[in-house]
Amino acid sequence: YRNCVIIGGSRQNGLTTSRHGDVGAPAEGGRAARRPWWVWAVPFATLMAVLVARNTFLFSTRLYEQGDMASNSLRIDEARHFTLLIGDYSRLRFSHPGPAYFYVQAWGEELFYYLLHLVPTAWNAQILGVYALNSAWAALAVGVVYGWTRSVRGAAMALAALTAAAVLHPVILSSDWMSFLYMPTYTVLVVAAASVAAGRGQDAWILALACWFLIHGHAAYLFFVPGFIAAVLVAVIWPVRRTLRGSARDFFGQRRGVWVPVAAVSAVFLLPIVINLALHWPGDFGKYFGYGSSTGGHPLGAVVRYVLWFWWPTANPPALAVLACLPVLLYAAAGWLAWRFTRPPVGRFLLALLAMNLVSSALFVFYCFTGVDNLTAKGYYIGYFYWSAPLITVLVIAVGVVEAVGLAPG
Repeated sequence: YRNCVIIGGSRQNGLTTSRHGDVGAPAEGGRAARRPWWVWAVPFATLMAVLVARNTFLFSTRLYEQGDMASNSLRIDEARHFTLLIGDYSRLRFSHPGPAYFYVQAWGEELFYYLLHLVPTAWNAQILGVYALNSAWAALAVGVVYGWTRSVRGAAMALAALTAAAVLHPVILSSDWMSFLYMPTYTVLVVAAASVAAGRGQDAWILALACWFLIHGHAAYLFFVPGFIAAVLVAVIWPVRRTLRGSARDFFGQRRGVWVPVAAVSAVFLLPIVINLALHWPGDFGKYFGYGSSTGGHPLGAVVRYVLWFWWPTANPPALAVLACLPVLLYAAAGWLAWRFTRPPVGRFLLALLAMNLVSSALFVFYCFTGVDNLTAKGYYIGYFYWSAPLITVLVIAVGVVEAVGLAPG
């Protein structure tokens, strides 16, 4: 699978901040301004078109599943009939919590194979469903960035950063293997968590959507998602800790546009898990908790090498001391740009992005110690989602640069 895209844009002005801290809101309204439809539609359509154009063989070549994909297709067929309640099967002999990714592929199969007859096999259609899902994740990330910058140029740089990651690792957008599917979702989780933590509550539904997809996809995210939610809650609650009861009353009374979509998304994703638990109590949840402490620990050096591989994923990385400098230098550059050369609201969001990236790294390091059983090259697939860390850092630098250029005199 191959993919590549280049996108450009221009800059728009006119940013205000609401009394709730939401960027892009009319100052007197207290609500964040709606993002125009094209902010979501253009990145989605662009990326989807490029993925399809670069993989036109899907419309003529008969592809048939083998191995993991064949096993998944059996469950996708259940999803087509709305009877699937669990996720894919783990090599550790349990099924992951939920079927969300399989339902997306099932709908792709129904649309592109059975209804439109665009592809010669069901698997080809499932892959097109994955393309649509990954294009949607990219559009959500770009939309979140635009919500803070209100700049086409800033949104374009966000899409460019996502595209650069896909050029380096094409499979993160074009493969239907589960280990690759998590990476776009996890990236949106980090971006949306930063947005909510920085004060834009209306992006909470995006955060909830990413959280639930990941929980459905793999048991490990039963650890990662609560970590992010805790970090977001600390960021949101700390400024109002002395008036917490009144703030909570105001939130549930006046901010229905924030918590109602989150509740609706959560209810939809909880439904298959609850039904499965009711039918097969206690399901595999006991095995999930055992999975989190299944390795017995690893040496610090092995964990450091494993984590740093995702910042420099080559067979012959530089010396460990040199390699460790890369994330430090990138973080320093990103933080300097966000702190010194951006408008305060945008800078707050970019700094929140870096903070959530640090939360992600801390959670990942702990996961490597306790949950990753193979820290050699054969086990890199377990942490592919952590490719989000360098991507988020580069995204902050890219947006910070265009913000600095936009604020430069003359």
